[in-house]
Amino acid sequence: MKAIVNRIATAFSIGVAFASPLAAQTATACDPTANTKGDIAKAQFSMTRAISASEKGNPTRDLQEALRLVDNGTDNPTARSYLRGEAYIVYLMQPTAQPVVQRGTLGLTTNPTGTIDLYAAADSSFTVVEKAMPECAAVIQQWRQQKPWLNALNGAINALNANQLDSAEILAKRSLILDRKAPYAYSVLGSVAHSRKDFTAANNYWKQTLEAAGTDTSYADVRSKTVYEMATTS
Repeated sequence: MKAIVNRIATAFSIGVAFASPLAAQTATACDPTANTKGDIAKAQFSMTRAISASEKGNPTRDLQEALRLVDNGTDNPTARSYLRGEAYIVYLMQPTAQPVVQRGTLGLTTNPTGTIDLYAAADSSFTVVEKAMPECAAVIQQWRQQKPWLNALNGAINALNANQLDSAEILAKRSLILDRKAPYAYSVLGSVAHSRKDFTAANNYWKQTLEAAGTDTSYADVRSKTVYEMATTS
């Protein structure tokens, strides 16, 4: 599993820099916020400031402003959902960010004392965009695989290596909230089930691992590991 962690970290530190989803919009003709105005245009400006601030400073104030603005209306739900998803991911990238926070922490005035699961909220927001604008699939996938997803996945693998099965399971499932297409979390869950001697569950998760890996050569390591584990467990 450690080799897998290293390869994931290398792949995403080289190929998916933080700003890559924004750059990819031009190449894929994906622009959910095109020709927006009013609060949405202001929210987009705040998000640009937040992304810039996140590199060297604290983007919280700009994120709060962006979320307040997109929460202040119902027109153009695709643009509003896209900006929400961006804001949740950028917030989760901060060193002290928690996956579940009070809504007021994000600057939301509706039910400010209620809580929000930022992983689930980001997933819901991006799903709206994916359904409305299929041409944005690649851009949204890059947002889904940003640092919050990678942190949860690496945390799951590290917990598994330390035999902390409950933590490994929680973190693997959290990573799947953002990205259900990559095979690694299913592999972790299979290993967790195997360690608990739940061999039926282990094989089911390993089947999902192989389905997610498909024939992609970049997943050759996890595919071969999974085939070996299934063969030695049956």
